[in-house]
Amino acid sequence: FNAVAIGSGNDQVTEFLEKHYTDDISLDDACVLAAKSIYLLSEDKEGATHIKIAVIDSKEKRMRRLNDDEIEKYAAKARENRG
Repeated sequence: FNAVAIGSGNDQVTEFLEKHYTDDISLDDACVLAAKSIYLLSEDKEGATHIKIAVIDSKEKRMRRLNDDEIEKYAAKARENRG
């Protein structure tokens, strides 16, 4: 799989990712999708402090953890476009 979840509720979240992930998804859209997948089972449906996202630059092969402002931007889009 190109998109998979681990931890509690991973079957439900992985199924969601399989339905919505595509190989040509943009990095921004993938981050929104990640936030949506967290909201599926999270008790906190509005906040973003429980969301952690890291991205890997394909050219430099380096992982970078997104800061709180970046995560809130993606989380806000996820909350706007639920479904």
